Amino acid sequence: MRILGPERPDTQIEVAYSDARKLGVKAPVRASGDIEGTPGICLSGPAGIVNVEKGVIIADRHIHMTPEDAARFGVSDGELVAVKIEGVKSGIMENVIIRVSDRYRLDFHIDTDDGNAFMMSQGQEVTLIKKQDGQ
Repeated sequence: MRILGPERPDTQIEVAYSDARKLGVKAPVRASGDIEGTPGICLSGPAGIVNVEKGVIIADRHIHMTPEDAARFGVSDGELVAVKIEGVKSGIMENVIIRVSDRYRLDFHIDTDDGNAFMMSQGQEVTLIKKQDGQ
């Protein structure tokens, strides 16, 4: 398990679908921070046990961008795009949400299941595909 920031008002546990199955948790696919109505879990480690009443999610695929990046790519906050991935297990990943903030830097966030399915590597370049109107 990794602990990541930024700090949020509520605890959120992001798992991959395979993790949720192994843990026996029915985690919904959600945007980070959208934890209402999600299951909880008991976290246990060398420093003790914490019961978290809600907050287990499978995080939506998303790309963080600055407003300048969004202008360069011609996309806006909340827009759905696709991402083309090259390599041995190449393909197109659909339903990737654009998130724009001046606090972000350009970064594509997926879970381990998605990364493994496409045999991706940290730092690998991908191609953003804008959806056409009506698609």
